[in-house]
Amino acid sequence: MDILDSPVKTWETYFPYEPRPVQVGIINTIVKQLETKTHMVLEAANGAGKTIAALAATLPYAKRNGLKIIYLARTHTQIDRVLQELQEVSKSVNVTGIAMRGRESFCLNPLVLKYAKNNHAVHIMCSQLKTAKKCVYYTNMNDEAKLLPVLANLSSRPATAEYIFDLSQAAEICPAETARKLLQDVDVIACSYLYLFDSGIRPSFLDQIDCDLQDIIVIIDEAHNLPEMVNNIASDNISSFSFSAAIREARTNDRYDFISFMDSCVEYLTRQNKKLPLHKENSLDPAFLLEELELSCNEDLDDEFFAEMIDLGEAIRFRLAKQGKEPRSSLGRIGEFFFKFYDSIGKKDYSHSLKKQKFSDSRDTFVTLNLNSLDPSKVIYPVLRDVSVSISMSGTIGNPDAYQMLTGINNLKSMANLFPSPYDKSNIQSFVVKELTTMYNRRSPMMWTNIVKAIAALASETPKNMGVFTPSYSILRQLIEHGLEREIDKPLIVAKEGMSSSENDKLVEKFKSLSQKGGAILCSVLGGRSSEGADFPGELMQSVAVVGIPYAPPSVKSDAQIKYLDSKFPGSGRLLAYQIPAINRASQAAGRPVRGLNDRAFILLLDFRFGTSSVLNLLPQWIQHSIDKVPNDPQKISKLAKKFFSR
Repeated sequence: MDILDSPVKTWETYFPYEPRPVQVGIINTIVKQLETKTHMVLEAANGAGKTIAALAATLPYAKRNGLKIIYLARTHTQIDRVLQELQEVSKSVNVTGIAMRGRESFCLNPLVLKYAKNNHAVHIMCSQLKTAKKCVYYTNMNDEAKLLPVLANLSSRPATAEYIFDLSQAAEICPAETARKLLQDVDVIACSYLYLFDSGIRPSFLDQIDCDLQDIIVIIDEAHNLPEMVNNIASDNISSFSFSAAIREARTNDRYDFISFMDSCVEYLTRQNKKLPLHKENSLDPAFLLEELELSCNEDLDDEFFAEMIDLGEAIRFRLAKQGKEPRSSLGRIGEFFFKFYDSIGKKDYSHSLKKQKFSDSRDTFVTLNLNSLDPSKVIYPVLRDVSVSISMSGTIGNPDAYQMLTGINNLKSMANLFPSPYDKSNIQSFVVKELTTMYNRRSPMMWTNIVKAIAALASETPKNMGVFTPSYSILRQLIEHGLEREIDKPLIVAKEGMSSSENDKLVEKFKSLSQKGGAILCSVLGGRSSEGADFPGELMQSVAVVGIPYAPPSVKSDAQIKYLDSKFPGSGRLLAYQIPAINRASQAAGRPVRGLNDRAFILLLDFRFGTSSVLNLLPQWIQHSIDKVPNDPQKISKLAKKFFSR
């Protein structure tokens, strides 16, 4: 019988390569725990082949039990990798899947592309164009001669987002609507975390795929990102310069109650702008603030008041979209913020603050009102509790108990497994440089100069490309000011603060291309797109210098989160809120050159704290397996690197 028609399929059927021992270990773990519906937390080194191992292990179980696999990842590159693996699988067995994008990435209409600046604006303008029958691509969805050949093509194979877009564009039909028509029938959907963990997106997504959560197996890739990502989704802020446009909108619509409220907000924030020192952040009692604003504007500030602001803002957006203009509303935006702000009163898992800031290119200052979520489990746990089973994977989980606490998985039937490093120790070497650090009280011109010399020593012996990652742009600027460019012969490719995703992609591609022209040095920040979302196998990045540990600076949010988590998990607040997120960012950057078992990388950890037990024990297994210490001696570093690259 042909394998495509075989009624009994095991993981081997869905595995298109010769499996490595570490992959067999991952697969066997997943297969065993699926049968008992045990939620899994797995750490395996970068390049171990986690993606295909997880797919091969879950596909036969999902097909037998009528379940859909939702594979969540952070970046487009990671999402596309899922489809690339499925394409290999599909060469020997029937399997389907698609990569999802936000509607703004799946739109062909020039009006939407010109005016819609965010997902919500895209949705509004798209809805107006469809209702008015002014989008030819949506109208063409009714033309079976155009639609059916595309659907037949896409339903027969795993399809990347780019492939869906290109086929739809060629047929002059809507890529977003085309993808939606495939959702119910495919085996695997690869998409952003937002599709399940953003409460504003999840209901419509589940409706589109015609599934309840219990019908889903969730695979969470780069799972170390999930807690912070979810906290960011649940957090919000608004600035003092947002009110002038909102007041104009309220005046146009004769809503003098809204004007009175916003005038009071402006008066309050103006006083705070005069009172607060620059960059100063103060904790805030939300109930006290709203009470003060109520007395000032003589309005009842409750959820109904702010809901009316939201409704008017939505009406303004739809009216603008109907006129072919950008569908934005400052009034609606302020209503959305204060609705959440009001709802958070009395909730210990939120912090509230005021902060005075300055535009980078101006003397003008402004104040932001900040609402910060402190407990990601409030969002993550209800989702994972209701799915069939979940698999959280990363190369840098670090402390699986901490991840389980932050996500709430510790309250479910769960297990964790840290797989040993599969790398030959001669291929991966990591060195902690003693005496060097980015600790605030030890920063000095001499320290920056010594760090630059250590980086230059490694760069001089790295045959091709090298990465340098720092905790912040300000530290990166210090290194450049203290001679980084002068000390290194290769060109510096420097990431800029505020770069868009497309700008960063162009920067990365330029850096990669220089590996064939003598090499270059990519300089970016820890936690940025280049240090986590991009891969640099082989000659694309042969060495990496991680400069310091990106601990969050003191803030109302970080202090509140440590205090909150300490009350929930006594003695663990600092570990969960402060140490682990920073060390995970550093570990991710260290792993950028390593995407396969044969990749070679020289990793220089330029902070003595990496060698202390409190940090070392939180590093992933594959780094711990290869780590050693070296004195702050450029000649010694150069000698070690030369020996490594000469083998």
